[in-house]
Amino acid sequence: MNFLLQLWALAIGVSVVSAFQDTSPFLLFSTSEILFPSTRFATASSISDSLSSALSECPSDVYVIVYQPGVKFVDYSEEQPTPMSHLKEWMTGKSKKVRSSAYIPEVVGSIEPTDLAKKIAKECGAETLSIDASTGNFDSVVGSSKKPQIVNIKFLSPHAMGERPEALRTNDLFLANILDTIPTSSKLTVLYTTTPPMAVEAEHLEKPSTYQMDDSMSPMHMDLKRDVSFEARQDEGNITLVDGPLFERYQYLTPGIFMGGLAMFFILSIGFVGVSALQSLQVSYAAFDKENGPAAQKKQG
Repeated sequence: MNFLLQLWALAIGVSVVSAFQDTSPFLLFSTSEILFPSTRFATASSISDSLSSALSECPSDVYVIVYQPGVKFVDYSEEQPTPMSHLKEWMTGKSKKVRSSAYIPEVVGSIEPTDLAKKIAKECGAETLSIDASTGNFDSVVGSSKKPQIVNIKFLSPHAMGERPEALRTNDLFLANILDTIPTSSKLTVLYTTTPPMAVEAEHLEKPSTYQMDDSMSPMHMDLKRDVSFEARQDEGNITLVDGPLFERYQYLTPGIFMGGLAMFFILSIGFVGVSALQSLQVSYAAFDKENGPAAQKKQG
């Protein structure tokens, strides 16, 4: 029975570790007083509801909504050296301008930046401004409008940009340069949303290669096209693996295996209890004595 309990505990532990691989952090800092709870774990829906309540009174003039895919909470941990020095300065209170901040390391689910922008625009009548992080181009000067502004910044995944530390450092510097252009008289709130690396991998897998045909081809003579990019990559010998430890690159406990193990645990438990009950049955030898049977009762009568 102890072996079964240890096996069950191990299955639960592995499933929990696998579940929290699909999480990513959420960060918030503002030059205004914003009451937002900082917890260890939260769901994307609960964070969206809390943000709607906290920003309903429109406490800032500029709302910067950052979207950073392909990261995890280790990239933003204070205990480890991080290449994002500016973000660390804002979140740790070293910047005197920041009056409130919140950090949630493990967020289950995805927070949609477009939904946040729509809610803020509806509540505060804000204008939306998009910035292309790859080129640095944006429509107008941030903070120049009399109305509240929403600045959408979408970064690329660190894996797509090359070296992970250098990519995060570049994004951090880009965000710092954007915030420096905002006038000091304008109140600022930054909502830093992220997605885990597994979500980026799933997004790429959901985009299958499709065959295309040229319009100039006649119906009587058409040649099928095939994707030769994979063969070219094999010839070059360059195969890019996902960054991270072995247990983050592969999924060793699928839902099917977990449910099968759970069912097997209950079956073995029921069988063990049944066998134990049979073994615990104790019948005295006197019960099989003929003198104690029905014949002995007739003699006594």
